[in-house]
Amino acid sequence: MISPKNEEKAALINNELVTEKLLYKRSCELTNISQELQVITDLLDQFNYSHSKKDKFAVEYFLSQERLSNAIEVLQNIKHEIDDVSNSICPDED
Repeated sequence: MISPKNEEKAALINNELVTEKLLYKRSCELTNISQELQVITDLLDQFNYSHSKKDKFAVEYFLSQERLSNAIEVLQNIKHEIDDVSNSICPDED
């Protein structure tokens, strides 16, 4: 009788065997992306708080320093990074 483990098919990504090392690497990439999102979230939370408290100086300073456009750029980069990780973990078709 063949054991179920022997019946399993090895998963390949870009013709590379999926190993714990590969999965750990991708996991670290996702952790880095998560940390970037947290920084942007904190920045936008601060902006929102300043706006809700009608702190005109803080809001104008935030906008004058182009932090909003920087946040948008970082979010676009995060989207691309997520797409890259997503594509890199997609198993090869048979």
